[in-house]
Amino acid sequence: MSETASSSLVPYKDKIIPVKLQDTAVFYLENDLVHLISFNEKEYFPGKNLEELEKIGGKDFYRADRQFLMNRNAVRDVSNQLGKKLWVNVSVP
Repeated sequence: MSETASSSLVPYKDKIIPVKLQDTAVFYLENDLVHLISFNEKEYFPGKNLEELEKIGGKDFYRADRQFLMNRNAVRDVSNQLGKKLWVNVSVP
């Protein structure tokens, strides 16, 4: 399977479909499984780790921590909490 810089191939039901990175709001890790949430609130499981997805997404994505990779267009604002942690508000319609 090949991927372009503008999409990621993900298993969905009995097919493998391309999901455009510009349509992806957030990738996150939960229970050792990476989830993809699109701006239209669909959930997919890309079958890649966050490091691989970060390389594919490039500068259009922000790595918040070890568990979250966010589309920069989804970030509403960022605030500093107690000087140590950042709170990132994400907008997914």
